[in-house]
Amino acid sequence: MFNIPQPKIKEFSKLYDMHRMQISACDVFFQNIRMLNGRHTILDRDTFETYYKTFTSDIELESNPIDAFVPCDQPIEMDEEGVPKPSKLFVVNQTMKDYQRIQNRVTMDELKSTLPETHPVIMALANNTVKLEDVIDDIYIYFSLFKYIEQIERLRIQIFSNMTPVIEYVVTNIDIYDVKRFLISSKVNPEKVNKHQDLMFFGADYAMICKFYNDEKNIENGIPYFDLDNLINRLMSNIVLKSDIYIILGMYLTASFAVADFKGHAAKESPCVDYVKDVLSQV
Repeated sequence: MFNIPQPKIKEFSKLYDMHRMQISACDVFFQNIRMLNGRHTILDRDTFETYYKTFTSDIELESNPIDAFVPCDQPIEMDEEGVPKPSKLFVVNQTMKDYQRIQNRVTMDELKSTLPETHPVIMALANNTVKLEDVIDDIYIYFSLFKYIEQIERLRIQIFSNMTPVIEYVVTNIDIYDVKRFLISSKVNPEKVNKHQDLMFFGADYAMICKFYNDEKNIENGIPYFDLDNLINRLMSNIVLKSDIYIILGMYLTASFAVADFKGHAAKESPCVDYVKDVLSQV
């Protein structure tokens, strides 16, 4: 176990509780991004980005993903060849305030003045194969998707800000010898890993950071090349006290924070970069 002064344990415990809430929020937004992407009726993502992303960017996200998109449990229908027809995963809740603000802006006249005459949306509206509300639903879907991406970025910044005391403690007080002493066993314990990782890490971010370090091209670019995922898993497998979690999380966030410095070539001025080079990559 890592030796941490009791006052620090109390401080880090409060920070970790906040961290878990932020990770949970990231997961909710990310799962909804996955659900929404590509689920339009007629107006696709490229069209939204070209014509309506800026047009709706000043509208605040007010709805909760759970309220904005209602799961749709439709029976599976077969086509004439016995192939299941595409079914809706959700129904857009048109009573949301941000939806109604978009609805007030996107009129039939506005669509016709914005999109080319030969655009599939205009053609479909002219042929009555879709309704105006279908197009507004699509705009709202992609409006929400991009707003959720923004929320995740804000939360990531908040996570670093919230956990700065832990990162600073790790970089200053936990050296390579402390880490090696902590790793009583070098084996990975899947049960312990599964128990802790979803609470400690935002999965999409974790995968990206681990991939960054586990790249052979790093060697020629002066960036440490090592298996961060394996290191974190070994560390989690040796957790004895809850306070050990704070240090392991601090190590991961140090590695995550250092990525921007490595990419920005600020390596000589970053304590986090030094820690990755001198400690994490050497264990």
